[in-house]
Amino acid sequence: MRDLLPWRNFVIDTNGPPEVAAAELRKHVEAPRRWGGSGGDVPFAGRELEAGRFEFCRVISYKNSFLPVIRVVIEPSHQGGARVRIAMRLDPSVLAFTRVWMRFSVLAVLLGLAFLFRGEVMGLAALSIPVFGAALCAVSFALEAGKAELLLRQIFGATPALPAAREAGIRLRITDSGH
Repeated sequence: MRDLLPWRNFVIDTNGPPEVAAAELRKHVEAPRRWGGSGGDVPFAGRELEAGRFEFCRVISYKNSFLPVIRVVIEPSHQGGARVRIAMRLDPSVLAFTRVWMRFSVLAVLLGLAFLFRGEVMGLAALSIPVFGAALCAVSFALEAGKAELLLRQIFGATPALPAAREAGIRLRITDSGH
């Protein structure tokens, strides 16, 4: 069910410090082009809002209004590592349009029910309007969000790690925090 909602939140923990994680992400995000598209081989276009905070979208060669807007916050985590918090949302204008569409589709359902109660089969068509809108939004967003999540996990999975505790001369005590 999580994959069909038009938002997605997840966290990636890395072994490298926040500065390394931010530098790694910068390699994969370019400034948006005026007429769209990409000038290089980077998967994302957007910007760094401030140190450790990014906003971008995936670079695609086709039009998809349901392309997620991705917001990333990189913060310190355990033993010098970084926690990368990722939130994917619909573009605000697309979300506003979708809300209006769904409100009108509720009216269509009410009209469709009225037709059905009068014995007219035409009412069934009106019942499909909200289903179509919800499916279009959910599937289009989920496909794009899944691709972006995979790319981000690959980027941060390749982030250089800190030396192992033994090599650094540090003893680690691992405790279960109940999470």
